[in-house]
Amino acid sequence: MNDNPPKFSGLFSTGIPENAPIGQSVIRITCTDQDIQPNNIITYSINSNEFEIGRSSGEITVKHHLDRELKDSYTLRVYANDGSFQAETDVVIDILDVNDNAPSFTQGSYTFSLVEQEPSGTYIGNIHATDRDISGPNSVVYYRLGEASEFFKVDAQTGNVTSRMVFTYRNVTFVGFSENIYHINILAIDQGDSPLQNKVPVTIEIKPANKHPPQFDQPEYSVPVAEDAVIGQTIFQLNARLVMLMKCFGNKLKNMGKSDIFRISHYKKSVFCYFSVIWTLVLMLKLNTTSWMVMELLISA
Repeated sequence: MNDNPPKFSGLFSTGIPENAPIGQSVIRITCTDQDIQPNNIITYSINSNEFEIGRSSGEITVKHHLDRELKDSYTLRVYANDGSFQAETDVVIDILDVNDNAPSFTQGSYTFSLVEQEPSGTYIGNIHATDRDISGPNSVVYYRLGEASEFFKVDAQTGNVTSRMVFTYRNVTFVGFSENIYHINILAIDQGDSPLQNKVPVTIEIKPANKHPPQFDQPEYSVPVAEDAVIGQTIFQLNARLVMLMKCFGNKLKNMGKSDIFRISHYKKSVFCYFSVIWTLVLMLKLNTTSWMVMELLISA
């Protein structure tokens, strides 16, 4: 006579590495029944996509690939049935992290610039990497240079790139090559038992310092304007010279008085190691001497 239900022998919990292969045993569930055969024959079942259980053995095995970064624990409901009665219990399976993810940089490459004559130790830029492993040493990332460098260094914890010397901008450029551009590789490495790493290229360009402000030919100009001057007429040309350091600094002449009467346009011409910026003062409104006789403009370059 089947008058005794199955009873589980205890509480069940275990852990398994996330890289466990399909078919690997996880835990064996045991259950007793005080009835005699055939009423004490127990069959087991679970409802899970990741695990399966032997109907007669109670052994739970891996059914699908696991990923702790997606799910770190499973609670399975196991059923034991003797034909008349059914018992059930929960089984907790923790997924253990394995160092299966290499660090990943937030960019595929980095480009920084550094102005010449900055002191050694000057901050240049920051590189950053993350690791998909959830926690512990597998997810902790540190940085180092891919190759030894006498010019630059990277902080192991922060990823800050700094200079190791004072650079001077070199006024020499060949086709496809510049002495002012440096290329380094930086590694991001995790601290797992079997460390994984990734590499990113970093380009650093040395920029010239703006050491030569524009110079006007005169400290002050006095320009007569005829009353019948027409709109668009050139009133005056102003010249400022700068030492040329291969690249234009983009200097602009500004009408500090914000006048609506005149407009400033400019063009550049270069002679040997200097270039001059020629600014043209253009009339924008019809003049009326009953309104003003003298106008003063403050102009800066």
